[in-house]
Amino acid sequence: MGVLVAGLHDRAADAAFLTPQVQVLTEMTAMVTAVRAGDEAGALTRLRTSVGPLDAQAAGLAQAFIDSQDQAMDSLASDAGRLRSQTGGLSAWGGVLGTVAAMMAGALFLLMLLRRPLARWSGAGNDDLRAVMAAAARGDELGDWARALVALRDQAKERGRRPARGAQAKTGTAALAA
Repeated sequence: MGVLVAGLHDRAADAAFLTPQVQVLTEMTAMVTAVRAGDEAGALTRLRTSVGPLDAQAAGLAQAFIDSQDQAMDSLASDAGRLRSQTGGLSAWGGVLGTVAAMMAGALFLLMLLRRPLARWSGAGNDDLRAVMAAAARGDELGDWARALVALRDQAKERGRRPARGAQAKTGTAALAA
């Protein structure tokens, strides 16, 4: 883009192009004046010797200017293509980062929702079974887990009592025998 702007602001190229154009217009004015004065042969000579070569020189300068601008435009087109591909890559990464951010926000939301039930269940590991007993009344998976935990606790208590009864029976028979 800078090349194009610099080319447009370059007054030397403009002056080199406009100088032959001014000379052509001056010679054409002189030629018209000669025709009006009745000097058609002089006007024709002036057209062949002055106007034609100056017009060709101006046309050559115009073509050189157009070619330089074409090169600048080709450079701009390649830069635009490169920027377009970089933009595509950035938008893809933006989509990935947006998806990750949405997933993290969803996980944070779920943690906030599950914080209280998990806090109650953490008390169950410290022999605080009030949370488990309250959850056993639920009809969902947490209620199923709580009921299973209560059943395991009851089975463990029952197993703990059996050896104690057997030990009491042995000590009781040993006391009677003595």
